[in-house]
Amino acid sequence: MRKSSGSPREAENIFADFRADTRPAGKAKQIQMVDNAFAETNLDPWLKWFGTTDLILMGINATACVEATARGAVKKGYAIHTAHDLIANPPAWITQNEVRYFEKKGNVYPSTLDLLAALFPSVSSKNDP
Repeated sequence: MRKSSGSPREAENIFADFRADTRPAGKAKQIQMVDNAFAETNLDPWLKWFGTTDLILMGINATACVEATARGAVKKGYAIHTAHDLIANPPAWITQNEVRYFEKKGNVYPSTLDLLAALFPSVSSKNDP
């Protein structure tokens, strides 16, 4: 493994040595132009390249871009997770249904700490008194 110089150029090429033969085309850089982060991006091949199976979603428009990304993730085969304190809507948009999709298709936890404890039990058990 090479030693990091911390240069911006190196940060741009951080994945160069990692399984270069199977590396997805393009840079691991996402500019979201539409609500669904999987649409018109190379996010999916990069996540699959790293072996990602579960995604933790967060954001302010629970019923817009966060939900659109959740729908895209589920269509691509990812398990989705969120917590009530990780997603929200602007006050004028708040309804009782803002997490309905997440509850039907994934896992919604009461808090970020509950989510982390569920997904990473070995880490959270080390912090128990």
